[in-house]
Amino acid sequence: MYNFEKTSVIVTTYNHEKYIAECLESILDQKLIDTEIIVADDCSNDKNLNIINQYANKYKNIKVLTSDVNLGLNFNFKRAIKEVKTKYFAVCEGDDFWIDDYKLFKQYNLMENHPDYSMCFHNIINYKQQKKSYVFYTPQISYKPSLKPETASGGGFQQFNDQFITTSDIIIFNHIKNFSCCFYRTESVNKISDVILNDRSMADWLFNIACSEFGNIGYIFTPLSVYRIHNTSLWSSMPADEQLKNHIEGSDYADKLFNYKYHEYFQILKNNLIKNKKKVYKKYLFKIIAQKFMRSFKNKH
Repeated sequence: MYNFEKTSVIVTTYNHEKYIAECLESILDQKLIDTEIIVADDCSNDKNLNIINQYANKYKNIKVLTSDVNLGLNFNFKRAIKEVKTKYFAVCEGDDFWIDDYKLFKQYNLMENHPDYSMCFHNIINYKQQKKSYVFYTPQISYKPSLKPETASGGGFQQFNDQFITTSDIIIFNHIKNFSCCFYRTESVNKISDVILNDRSMADWLFNIACSEFGNIGYIFTPLSVYRIHNTSLWSSMPADEQLKNHIEGSDYADKLFNYKYHEYFQILKNNLIKNKKKVYKKYLFKIIAQKFMRSFKNKH
């Protein structure tokens, strides 16, 4: 049994008055790990900060970061990282929540057993707010990290069974759904270039690619958190074809940001995205044709 040190938990939040209490309660429920909770509120204009302060007044391990202006996701996250003084830290976005009281214990234990890991993540459950439905999300992969990258451009997907993933994996497939399932080695994160951290487009994908440069990424199959999908989320509410377009453009941008060091992997990603875009377009076209047919049929009858 390890002598578990205190672990930091970063909570990035903006206008999450409906969800922040559930988020904080799930962190406070963690067992066997002493936590320091760093809540970074990005100038919310709802009751979010009031709720956070109520918790901070009640629990001394909660530290609140406020701002007079909206910083945006990346800079809000970056200022929270600067407050971390522990060996490890986890992240929970303010509209998500954890569902296992031993989540931090499991991830801490994995990292201690694998000092070569820069971070680790676990499976999640998608919660579609409007439909009130839960869907188990499992990462997919079409090749083993030991194979040459060109083999990833063809063939169907299979379930991901490796214990860890590498930089090439996360670039091509982006297995990690969001920040709320991530657990980081602070030493590795502190090595990430300011070029990445200061980039306004920096989100979980770019951040985790950068982190993977300093060690493999461990993987826990069990779902330990819930990713809330709702219409107030900019990305989640975006149509599939627009998401694909942004992702294709983003792959070119990320390729340049990493000085084309992983160009072959970004090209595989881009080619796969273009194939998916064609599928989405065909599906959309079929839907339009079907709608026109139904309108024509109703008019005739």
